[in-house]
Amino acid sequence: GERVEAERDRAAGLVEGGIDAVLVETARDLAQVHAALVAVRSCDPDLPTLVSFTVEADGRIASGATMEDVAAGARDLGVDVLALNCCAGPASLEDPLGRLRTAWEGPLGAWPNAGLPTRESSGWRWPVAPDELAAWMRLRSVEHDLRVIGGCCGSSVAHVAALRALWPRRPPI
Repeated sequence: GERVEAERDRAAGLVEGGIDAVLVETARDLAQVHAALVAVRSCDPDLPTLVSFTVEADGRIASGATMEDVAAGARDLGVDVLALNCCAGPASLEDPLGRLRTAWEGPLGAWPNAGLPTRESSGWRWPVAPDELAAWMRLRSVEHDLRVIGGCCGSSVAHVAALRALWPRRPPI
């Protein structure tokens, strides 16, 4: 439909540009992901796909779908890697990530933000320090066999360096 057509030009440009994979990130509903993936696959049916959803405070995505619904939808859409990102910091992903791992057998990823920022006289302050994000991510990567990790909003070079220090080699997806 119209959603797919709206995505097709963007997908064609990316594929013509020579991308190796496509990431649909911070998704809020399965229909959005469906449209993006149909558009991408119409340009290159073999392109690897990664999809990352953001979770609301109730542990569901904005459309109301549960993590079990998300996993089922991702399976139906042939997603290669499923992930959660952004949210209200690492702690907000605890339960949804566990539920998603139970419902999803494939490669899983997570890249939470550095918490919710507060405004200070010197600017915005993100509460989750690099070592805190890395420690949380290390535990979850073992617990849930995470294959793609990182940080979202508020993450800095220091956050990425702390994550990198924990993984001297890239794990295969």
